[in-house]
Amino acid sequence: MTICIAAICDKGKSAVVVADRMAVFGSGSLLEFKLDDHASKIHELTTHAVLLHSGRTTDAELILADTKIYENCDNLIETVDRSVLSLIEKKRDSEVARRLGSSFKYETLLNAVGNASSGPLYEVLQQVRGTDLGEMLIVSMKDEQYEIQAYYPPVSPIRSDLHYAAVGSGGIYARAALTIQQYTSNAKVSEALFQVYSAKKAAEIVYGVGEPTDMAVLTADGIRKASNETLNLLEKFRQEKSKFMVTEEQSLSLKKSIGGLD
Repeated sequence: MTICIAAICDKGKSAVVVADRMAVFGSGSLLEFKLDDHASKIHELTTHAVLLHSGRTTDAELILADTKIYENCDNLIETVDRSVLSLIEKKRDSEVARRLGSSFKYETLLNAVGNASSGPLYEVLQQVRGTDLGEMLIVSMKDEQYEIQAYYPPVSPIRSDLHYAAVGSGGIYARAALTIQQYTSNAKVSEALFQVYSAKKAAEIVYGVGEPTDMAVLTADGIRKASNETLNLLEKFRQEKSKFMVTEEQSLSLKKSIGGLD
C-alpha cells in the first residue's frame, strides 16, 4: 500500500523519483494502524542510482545491507538481484522451519513434494513460495543515460521501455495521470518535477498512499533531494494550474529551489 514513481527526463540525462512515506502495520480494519510520515522509500544505492521499494521497510534495509555498492551500474543491477533472491531464500527457509521444524529448509520441502499437486506439504509449499518483498524500481545511469528497471520479486529486474514507471497500490492512478499529461523523456527537470508530483497526488486516492512526500532528482552531478520549499512550490502550482505544464516563472522558481537545475 504505497506509491513509488520514477520518470526519465532531460532527454535521458536526468530522472525524477517520488514516493509517499506512509507505513501500514497489521492487517484487517480493526488491527491496522497507519503512520503517515514514516521512513523514506527512496534509497540511495550509488551517487547515480536509487532503489524505490514499495514493501516492508525492514526488507528494504536487509536488501541494502546485503548489497555491495558499485559505481558500475551494470554490476549494480545484478548485485541488487542477488541480494533480493538471497533474502527470499532466507525468508522461505525461515518460514518452512517454523512450520515443519528446524531440520527443514525450502529445498527440503521442494524435494519432499516432488511432482505432487495436493496434500499438506504441497499446501505449505504453495504458501511459502509466494514470499512477498514488494514491488521495486531501480533508477540508474548507463552510458550517461538514466534508465528504469521494474522489479517484481522473485522475477529478475525488467528494463522499462517507457519513460516512466510506477509501483505500489497507487501505481495504476499514477500511470494514468502521466499518460493524460502526455509525459515524455524530453521534459525539462522542472516540468518532470511538476508532472511526477501531480501523478503522486493522483495516486493518493488509494487507501494506504500517504500525503507526506519524498522527491529526488538524479542528474550527471548526482542525487539532489527535493526540499520542503520545492514540495511547497509544487503543491502551490498544482492548486493554481490550469494546464499540465508549469509556466516559465514557475519553472524558474522550481529550478532555484532545487539548486539551479536546467
